[in-house]
Formats: sequence, structure tokens, C-alpha cells
Amino acid sequence: MAHVRVFRLLLVGLCLVPILAGCGLFRIKQDIWRMDRAVDIRGSVTGARKGKPVGVVLVRVNRGKKSVINYYVRYGSGPYRLSMTPGAAYLFAFEDRNEDLRYQKGEPAAWYGGISPTKLSLKDGEKVKGVNIRLTRNIPKGTDDVVRLEKQTEEKIKLERYKISRGEVTSLDDKRFTPEKGKEGLWQPVHFAILNGFGIYFLEPYDPRKIPVLFVHGAGGYPQEFRAIIERLDRKRFQPWVYHYPSGVRMDKASNFMVKVLTELHAKHKYRRLFIVAHSMGGLVSRAAINEIVGQYSNHFIRLFVSFSTPWDGVGTARMGVDHSPVVIPAWIDMVPDSPFLQSLFASELPPSVPFYLLFGVVGGDGTDGAVPLTSEISLHAQGDAERIYGFPENHTSILRSEAAIGRLNHILMQRAK
Repeated sequence: MAHVRVFRLLLVGLCLVPILAGCGLFRIKQDIWRMDRAVDIRGSVTGARKGKPVGVVLVRVNRGKKSVINYYVRYGSGPYRLSMTPGAAYLFAFEDRNEDLRYQKGEPAAWYGGISPTKLSLKDGEKVKGVNIRLTRNIPKGTDDVVRLEKQTEEKIKLERYKISRGEVTSLDDKRFTPEKGKEGLWQPVHFAILNGFGIYFLEPYDPRKIPVLFVHGAGGYPQEFRAIIERLDRKRFQPWVYHYPSGVRMDKASNFMVKVLTELHAKHKYRRLFIVAHSMGGLVSRAAINEIVGQYSNHFIRLFVSFSTPWDGVGTARMGVDHSPVVIPAWIDMVPDSPFLQSLFASELPPSVPFYLLFGVVGGDGTDGAVPLTSEISLHAQGDAERIYGFPENHTSILRSEAAIGRLNHILMQRAK
């Protein structure tokens, strides 16, 4: 479902109640209230070797027992970002030298606070910066029950109330991948995350001989939108993955989580190449994720980026929604033209190691593809980074079913797989 169509429904109807069956304005406001309550923690880890995975673990203590409520994986020293519900927690970081996704004595590590942990007591909506951790060889105290980020054999884990997929194998017919779930992820992102979970899903067991192709949907989107493309994918050369996420959240959170799971999957599977194919707002989320991954270390694994119908300069109706809607879906804030998020996407160019192809549709009237202004789809910023640009006589969603567009995508994939 195209995000601009959603905006128009909102602005014309002036009421959110009929948009989702069984969902009233109260539930939507409640989801936004929950997101507003979330605590945002940012800091840096230093003392790690370049190119080695570093785990930053957020720990909560309940009745004397420690439990991991969130975590972040990056390569080498550098920034991290975590979120949690309000309350008390501790932060632990370690360099995963043998790359087994668990802390073992002898690996450089530290609590926030040093050898002994310092408690963080955080209130509703608090944003904390400068929570820095320096790794040392001194053995931290109290790590016996937080030595693993998770059980290494599990493909999905539970953090607080959310089930996180990190390579769960399923099919495109999964009931979590339907249009109804796409709408739910936009209008009720917290509800969606609790009931369905989110993350990166494999559509076949991992095969080190095949290149992963990650498909990323847009606002109100869902993995089944890519069915026609996936059915024509050369499954001898490529293995399809999908990133399914609550698209109503702020885009930097969606991209940050995508980075976290991709980095963890890379630490586990050691794949050398990954291709990303994104539609609509998914292109914005993907570009932000690529920027973060490329910035973490030079020997990154992203080797191709293809976008379909992405609003690189935002959409004007997003500003109308932010200014006049009775409730504001957080993702709209980032879709406003010239928003800080959009400006950050092109702060640096894509490196030559990440070739970018821009595909867009031209059928829709009023200077749009039926949803996104053509001037936004072929933004000068995006054109400057593109290896090639291809236009098709399709609208915003039909381009994902177009024989010509799919044929062009497969040609690009095969060319870059050589």
C-alpha cells in the first residue's frame, strides 16, 4: 500500500477509525504514546579491534536475575544506539574475538561504569547521549548470566515483548506477510511488533554458495508485494531474504534495526556479498542502513542497491499529515521534504563498491506515478549516486509486477553476481 495513498485517505476522511477494521483512534494513539515513552540511548564503544564484532547488551535485573532486553552488534569501535521501555538497566559491551556471539573471559569487555556496572535509571521518553564504554582486558564482575546475546542455534529471539527474527526460515505465504499486516505495521506499529514480531526472514535455509538478496518494503508494505520478482529470481545463484518491519516507526529506527540484524547475520554466516532491493519508502530505510554499514568498516558486505519508486525528496502530503492529522504516524515526520532524515541520506556519496540502480514508474497522472511525485523519484541527489536510471510505463505498485522491470532487475543481479 503506497504511503501517499494512506495520507490522502487520512486527509480526505479526517478520521482514522475506518482505515483499519477493528482499530479505533484510541488504539492508534495508544501505539504512538508507547513509542513516545520509549527511551533512546546513544553512546560509543572504544578499545575494540578494527573489523571485529562488538556486542553492546542492555540488561535489566528482576528479582536478582539478569535478562537481556536489547542489544546492538557493530564492527570495531564506534557509535551504538539502543532503545528500551522506561526503568532501570545496565549496559555491557564486549569484543567478540572468536565471533561466536557470546562473551567469554579473556575477550575485551566492560560495563558502562567499568569493571562494575553503573545503573541507568531512565524516565519516559528520555533521550540519553554520551553513554560511552571503553573495553579493557580486566574481567568484569557479574557477567555469568549475560554471557550470550542469545542461544546461537535460535533463529528468532524475544526482547522484552517483541519477537525478533534473525534468519527465521519461512515461506512467502506466511500469514505475517499479508497486505493486512502491512497496514497494521503502518497504523499500529507497536501492536504489530508485539503480535507478529519483525526482522529479517529467509525464504529458504541459508546456503553459503548463493548471494543473499534482501527485499525491503515501504510504508504500509509487506513481503508478498515482491512475489512476482521472487518467483523469477534465479534460485541457483541467489537466496531471497525479506526485511519485514513496522513501517509506522521513525525511519532511523527501522534502518538502525536493519543494520543490527544484518551485522549479526554477517557475524554468524560470514557472507561476502549481499544485494538490497527496496520499494518506495523502503529505499530510504535501506539507504540509511547502507550509509551506517559502509561507515562502520571499509570491508563491508553490501555490493548492490536497487530502488523501485522511492520518494528521495519526500512527499508534500506528509507535511499536511504532520500539520493537520488528529494523530501523527512517526514515519510521516521523516517523509516531509527537507526533513533532517532525508537530508542525512546524501550527506556522503555511496562508495564505488555499492553500485546503485534507480528504477521508477511514470504512469499515474498529475506528475506522479499514482502515489509519489516523479520529481521526488528522480531526485537530483539520487541521480548523482546512480549507476543507471530506468523508467517504466507502470504506476507505484504495478512496477513490482512488470515483466520489463523484473527483467531489468534480473539482468542487473546477474551482471553484478559475476
